[in-house]
Amino acid sequence: MNIFPVNHSLEPSIAANLAYLFLFFIVYSFLGWIIECSWVSYEKKKIENRGYLFGPICPIYGVGVLICLLMVSPLNFPWYLEFFLIMLFCSIVEYFTSVILEKIFHVRWWDYTNSTKLNLNGRVSLITSLGFGIGGLLVLHIVHPIIISFFNYFSLSTLVVLAAILFIIFIIDLVLSSVAAASIKDTLKGGRVDLTEEIKKLCLNYYKKASRMSRKITREAIRRMKRAQREASRTVKRAKRNAQRKIKKAQHETERRVKLAKKTITQAKQQFDKTLGGKDSKDEKKKS
Repeated sequence: MNIFPVNHSLEPSIAANLAYLFLFFIVYSFLGWIIECSWVSYEKKKIENRGYLFGPICPIYGVGVLICLLMVSPLNFPWYLEFFLIMLFCSIVEYFTSVILEKIFHVRWWDYTNSTKLNLNGRVSLITSLGFGIGGLLVLHIVHPIIISFFNYFSLSTLVVLAAILFIIFIIDLVLSSVAAASIKDTLKGGRVDLTEEIKKLCLNYYKKASRMSRKITREAIRRMKRAQREASRTVKRAKRNAQRKIKKAQHETERRVKLAKKTITQAKQQFDKTLGGKDSKDEKKKS
């Protein structure tokens, strides 16, 4: 079975196939999140938000389906062998995902110890593995062909752009969720029960506190900035007034010196005229 859409005008490329695979990952992670939340909410008789990320996806389901699409579907085995391989691969993914998350955060994100006796270290159980096998067969032979047909309604360029946007959102969600989970690691240390919902709440509370702190810091920064702006405005006004006073003083001093210079010139002229007039009188007397 061809796992990629084939009705596009553009030739498929590595980038296009990677975009398809990521879109498959997101779609099946979302469907897995719906199934996980519905099942756990039914068991606990209350609404539960499952998954490691803040967004409505459970990546473990997306990874499991991609493994089925890439490793099981091309083999074209009979349905019972496909069922066994899907059950095996998905159980391995679930087991090692549980181990990795516990190593990082020192807490069990899920635990089947109290829900069924047919479990392996509380990380995988026979019931869930059988569910993975049945669900995998349904995905390979019913769900995935429908999704491929749906993708064929869109151009390849549209799907590539959509995959790029969703990838950016996914990375942001992954970083934020990891930072939040790491920040509450000490609070969760030693837990050996299913704490997914509690972890979600703690992570959300962490970001609420961080958001409040951020708003407080922002308000304080704005307050200080306004105060600095007012102080700078006052300083500029003082400097302007001082400059204006100095300019006026300089103008007055210049006017005074100009007047003094004019007066001196006038006096000198008068003195010169007086001296010149006295000399002319003496010359006239000599002539007479």
